[in-house]
Amino acid sequence: MKENKLIAEFMGWEEIYKDASQLDYKFAKPNEIIYRRNIDDLKYHSSWDWLMPVVKKVISKDYEFRVFEELKLQLWRVDIDAIYKAVVEFIKTKK
Repeated sequence: MKENKLIAEFMGWEEIYKDASQLDYKFAKPNEIIYRRNIDDLKYHSSWDWLMPVVKKVISKDYEFRVFEELKLQLWRVDIDAIYKAVVEFIKTKK
């Protein structure tokens, strides 16, 4: 999922190499090369444990509160798909 790659980069993960045989990306946090993830292992779209730190970072960076209201609404609804989409839209506008 390209959106998970976008979120991983927003969260500070770095692409460290591309596996030519599978054409997928490996990510590692800076200075933590041992902690690698294949892009297919990223669970931002399906795990609250993965997504909520992203929501927290988005809220801390959304000084104009454009996305905050949408996130707040979806958080009340406990709708992981809608929250995921709102986070992705925020990150796209910040690029």
